[in-house]
Amino acid sequence: MKNFLLYLFLSISITVSAQNKTIVTDRWLELDLYWFEKEDIHGSVEKLLDRYHPLLKNLEGWKGFIMNTGWLIDNIVGWNGDINQRIDFPEEMKTPPWFNDKGVLTGNAEELWKNYNLRLKRSSEGQVLHYEDWTYADVKKLCHTIRSVAKKKYNIPDIKIGTYVLGWDNAYGGNLAKFAVKHPYLFIPSIYYEVNVLNIEGIIKGGDTQKYGAYPNGIPEGTPVTKFFGNQWGSLSKAAGYDAIILRDAMFGPGTYKRVGPYGATAPDDPEKVKSWSRATADLVKFTKLSNTDALVIGYSNGATSVGDWRVNCVDLESIAKEGYMDAYIDQSWAGAWNEVGVRHRAMEYQNNSFQGWTYQLAYILLHRAMLAESDVRHYVLNDMWDGWETWDIIHTVPERVKWGIWAFTHAALKTPSGLKVPDGNYISWVNQGKKLLSEEDVQFLAKELNSAVRDAKNMKAVHGPTLVYNRKAMEWMSDNAPEKSILEWIDEQAGAVMKWSIPIMSVTRMEYLPEVESDLFILETPVHMAAEETKAVKSLINSGKPVAIWGSIAGGVDPDILESLGVHSTARWNNDTAYIATLNHKTGSIFEGIPNTFPVYNLYNDKKITVDGDVEVLYQIHKSPALMWMKDRKVVLWNPAEHAQNLMKGSFYEYLGYSNDEILGSVNSWLLSAKTLNEMMKKNGKPYAKNIDPLKPVSILSWTTNDGKYKLLAGELEEGLNHKADHNASVTWCIPQDWIKGKVSFFSPEGTNRGYFNTTGEYKINLEHSEVKFFDIVIK
Repeated sequence: MKNFLLYLFLSISITVSAQNKTIVTDRWLELDLYWFEKEDIHGSVEKLLDRYHPLLKNLEGWKGFIMNTGWLIDNIVGWNGDINQRIDFPEEMKTPPWFNDKGVLTGNAEELWKNYNLRLKRSSEGQVLHYEDWTYADVKKLCHTIRSVAKKKYNIPDIKIGTYVLGWDNAYGGNLAKFAVKHPYLFIPSIYYEVNVLNIEGIIKGGDTQKYGAYPNGIPEGTPVTKFFGNQWGSLSKAAGYDAIILRDAMFGPGTYKRVGPYGATAPDDPEKVKSWSRATADLVKFTKLSNTDALVIGYSNGATSVGDWRVNCVDLESIAKEGYMDAYIDQSWAGAWNEVGVRHRAMEYQNNSFQGWTYQLAYILLHRAMLAESDVRHYVLNDMWDGWETWDIIHTVPERVKWGIWAFTHAALKTPSGLKVPDGNYISWVNQGKKLLSEEDVQFLAKELNSAVRDAKNMKAVHGPTLVYNRKAMEWMSDNAPEKSILEWIDEQAGAVMKWSIPIMSVTRMEYLPEVESDLFILETPVHMAAEETKAVKSLINSGKPVAIWGSIAGGVDPDILESLGVHSTARWNNDTAYIATLNHKTGSIFEGIPNTFPVYNLYNDKKITVDGDVEVLYQIHKSPALMWMKDRKVVLWNPAEHAQNLMKGSFYEYLGYSNDEILGSVNSWLLSAKTLNEMMKKNGKPYAKNIDPLKPVSILSWTTNDGKYKLLAGELEEGLNHKADHNASVTWCIPQDWIKGKVSFFSPEGTNRGYFNTTGEYKINLEHSEVKFFDIVIK
């Protein structure tokens, strides 16, 4: 292959002609109604659009603003049909202290804690945020003014305005929703948050004689709360001029930010209860859409595992999407808000919750892409900047990681028989913090990165590295037959951990697409309970000599015939016991370098009922039960994956915060060894791979090829809470195959640095400072 000239990438600088070129994408900006001045609506709108029009110009797609109007459902269900009615906002909602210090915290663990406390002392006081006395007529005027100014002054003719609601009975310490006070039986305790959440299976009892917009004579007894809400939205949105609604936290599944649901940490043992909750969620979407078919209905993820949406949160997203009533769906990928240290206000939370960090959110996005594949629902990724109600400020703390999130999430690709599909748009949250807006420099940065990333993603020809394979049939079988059990199907959580160690996972496919798509290495999610054609395709893949990884519980998560064909024999049955110590059984050298013989792990225990044939290499085991196995002659790796601490803990949301990354993982070693094994498989298969991977200072790697022949590499230093020393610089050696360079030296210039060189063996050492991100743009000459 010809030499590779790699040149200064400059984040794909945008020329004037490129700036004026229309981009086919959707884009939404989130802000709070409290930011506007009710007595100067036009002035507020002028100020807003003067700052943010660069993010909305030249877009061919749905675009506009989503306004928070008090969080709770009162502003919709309390609507009585009078446009001059004062909106019911919660009172006494209070923000935590907003930090005045910017930038990433540095130092060792002790110094981080000290610097965090200094940041707390220098923070502003928390404040009660009061809404002015807005009426629905005022909101209608605001919506009209935004559209008018956007069209007349900035030539943006099709701005949309939406709102959203949470299914909580209170938020940020404010008073209870009036609807919750009036109908308390419609709210149930949250398993995770210290709030009650709307029971979407609820039926309104005893009737309600109050006048409502959609029910001027009161609510008839026996009305489903989903129907009542939907009809109220239709009446209100038509009157006030809203174009969209987002069904946020606890409206689209009561479990958020963790693998939890309406029945706790697992689904109930009754499949009919799972179906009933999912059906009620589908009804909510349906009634909301049918009440105003001109308005968009947008779903919102739980911010955690996509697989858990159905398997624990009891919401079958794919089925709901295919019914045709949902227009779009947002992955609430608050990666920076969860990952970064020292950005939250509560004591002992400088460690935050990296389980929802950058690589995990990419994995959650990928699985949702697979679930939405057979529908017309538009899929959005959320890019977090700062918050209108909380302390974190990611764009001014780790702007390079913000850039990584924009590029990685926008390029999250679904492989289909007809080609690649990438997300349909971006949801930018938030664009205000208190009365502040992002600066002009911030907006220029965002416009450049968002537009460049979208253009590049649409020009993507191939995604390199492993591809996750979603097994819908297995999830369906479990929900219909054993919903309370686990077969370690959490492939998104597992991939989110493994990809930290330079495994470039940026694509996903579905089991039924397997015969018609290609990958450097397929990672199969629990290949069991498949359709006959799918089973045939998996067996064919295993026998093809192509590299493949199988992730799932040996006790029920892998088809018994497949296990036997691989030389693995098991009589293990599912149980919920956990083992905590793994061993390499004294292996050293090669991929075991730097990994201790014994190490902590959270692993569901398989009762020592697994044996393997002599040609199967056991890489690590637990209680003499093989956990990670390599069939080298077949190019197959079989993994009974580890668990995360948060999934084994009980308690409220706040009890899960403040744990470092290594505590959450048990230790890095089981995940690291899995990553090293996949890298070794990539190497043996003649694909780019990583070496010299630092266990505690890893580098994230993603790579793809565009239609103009460029091979692109995105490298990021993303992790907090693994390395507790002061030196946070990271490095990894990236290797290209010998037949790519034919013994000749190629050179490149990563962004902002001097030229570097691949050596004659095709290796280059990537060096990154704390929170640094680099692009490499390789041109085939």
